[in-house]
Amino acid sequence: MLKFVRQIGGYSPQFWGLRVHFFKLCVVLLVTPLVGLAADLPSRPTLHDTQTMMHDGMARHFHVQLPPETEAKPPLIIVLHGLGGRAAKLRYGLGINDLAMEQGYALAFPQGLDSSWGTHWNGGFPFSEVDDVGFLVHLARDLQNRYDLDPEQTFVMGISMGGYMAYRLGCEAPEVFSAQAIAIGLMSGDVRRACIPKQPVATLHIHGTEDPYIPYDGFTSESSGWGGGGSVENIMDFWRGINGATPTDPAVNVPDATAHTYRNPQNGREVTLLAMLGYGHDWPNTQNAPFSGAQVVMDFFDRVRATMN
Repeated sequence: MLKFVRQIGGYSPQFWGLRVHFFKLCVVLLVTPLVGLAADLPSRPTLHDTQTMMHDGMARHFHVQLPPETEAKPPLIIVLHGLGGRAAKLRYGLGINDLAMEQGYALAFPQGLDSSWGTHWNGGFPFSEVDDVGFLVHLARDLQNRYDLDPEQTFVMGISMGGYMAYRLGCEAPEVFSAQAIAIGLMSGDVRRACIPKQPVATLHIHGTEDPYIPYDGFTSESSGWGGGGSVENIMDFWRGINGATPTDPAVNVPDATAHTYRNPQNGREVTLLAMLGYGHDWPNTQNAPFSGAQVVMDFFDRVRATMN
């Protein structure tokens, strides 16, 4: 048995040496499990951070905003910019961030790749061969796993060309994206002709009736992929059929707009068109319209979630 000799003023140097070694051993034993745990837990990103993932041999960038931590798995909305757009700007420009955080949603703002047309999404356009469907599915799955987000409540929202991309995801990956909100976009002809979703997708479409760039009545030709998929109302009839939805009372009531809502009578799945009367290629906000497009979108996703619970 070891013995320590108490000297005047304290213990011997041998005692203190062994005590230091014992202390170091305790620190190692206590900290090692914590270090391992910290390595397994993802850090919480901020909207200011640019994150990167590799897909199809290319670096793809995105921004993420997470809601306050709760016991429930948060739903996820992936938000897609328009032609020539930047996710770094869109993440602050839609008015959706505060609403999403208040209502417990995670947000992701991915960046489209450059092309001869500018930054873009391959929503069925012949000038692009980028695998954006694969990238966005990869991103959704990665975020679900990394931050424990709800895989059953993962939605997509697209603006302009981002709307084309959102519709393509609804056609080709409905098992990942169970609801889609489109503003001032259409379906490309190739996507529309090939669209046979494996399952229904709840749909909201917001569009100005006087849009000079992506016309409410659609294009008269394929127009390099911008046309060929039909008018706004024709596209909504298509998604009504996919969802087995029938006319019901409008789910949205805002000034300067006409709403048409259809629901599946068995499960309540919704298809809503909000036609902004006299508006052009505009995202409605409280500066240019008497209502907030962000609020309309968030209310729509809330209604979708209510039918899933």
